[in-house]
Amino acid sequence: MAVGGLAILVISVGCIAAVRPTHAQTPATHVGPDSLYPNARLTPGEAATLDVLTLTATYTDHCPGKKAACTYSEDHRNVPSDVRQHVYDEYIVSQSARNIKSGEVDHFYPLCAGGSNSIGNLWYQPAKNAWNGNDFGYHEKDDLEV
Repeated sequence: MAVGGLAILVISVGCIAAVRPTHAQTPATHVGPDSLYPNARLTPGEAATLDVLTLTATYTDHCPGKKAACTYSEDHRNVPSDVRQHVYDEYIVSQSARNIKSGEVDHFYPLCAGGSNSIGNLWYQPAKNAWNGNDFGYHEKDDLEV
């Protein structure tokens, strides 16, 4: 479904909803201030798959904690260290901030909706990001994802 230049994809694999721009993200397509979003030039967003069968399949190769089976999101969440470092560098995160939980390298398009581990889908999302008296940091975003 397209809404104001956005395609809304809702699937039932634990991910509430994913927003996939039908064109490059711009402030006009944002809800709330730009500070809630990644830099569009650095992180335009990228899906690895939008195939429902792939997203709802059971995976056994890379399950965390040696689980016998896991979801697409759990199977695909390993972002290599060098890629994380590249994101920190792009978003000018100090070395000391990289070692504390002031934020994290996160996926713009969530993995549970088919988001990619590519550099174009990763950004430094702060732990605290206030807007309208509420916090919209990575903890709150993670609560919406599986």
